[in-house]
Amino acid sequence: ILVLLASGAHTAPYTGVTSNMRNSIYIIIALLLTTLNSFGCSCFGTETVKQAFRASDVVIYGEVISIGKHNLSKELHYGDTIEWFTNEVTIKVTTNLKNGSAEFVTVYTGMGDGDCGFNFQIGKSYLLYANNETQDGEELLRTNICTRTAEVTSDLDELTTLKKLAKLE
Repeated sequence: ILVLLASGAHTAPYTGVTSNMRNSIYIIIALLLTTLNSFGCSCFGTETVKQAFRASDVVIYGEVISIGKHNLSKELHYGDTIEWFTNEVTIKVTTNLKNGSAEFVTVYTGMGDGDCGFNFQIGKSYLLYANNETQDGEELLRTNICTRTAEVTSDLDELTTLKKLAKLE
């Protein structure tokens, strides 16, 4: 439709707007419409270590040992079903900081590309901040790029702070 309008393939009375102005307006509208859908994931602000620790159901330090795909689906109220994939990440727990008592933790995160999925890599160690969510009756531990989940390299200040907070809880 916008292409037809921009090409002048319509009949409109003269309104005092030149065809260059009209074409510019159509281009601006088209750009606005396409950019409105391009903001899939937005994170607002940054939590402190203490805030993130308290807000998370599980906080652990561990190494990623496997990454796979997990299929989720949801039946809509009018009978249709939508399906999507998420990454299923298994982490070998090195240090349990909050409610991560198992030797291994499975966490789910988006695939990336606008769905807030965290980009885990096998063999790397992470501080994981995650929350329990129920999806189709299935209890899942989830994280995303808006949490403080991060790869741990040589700077262990946050891990030290978390260990102190864990003792206070």
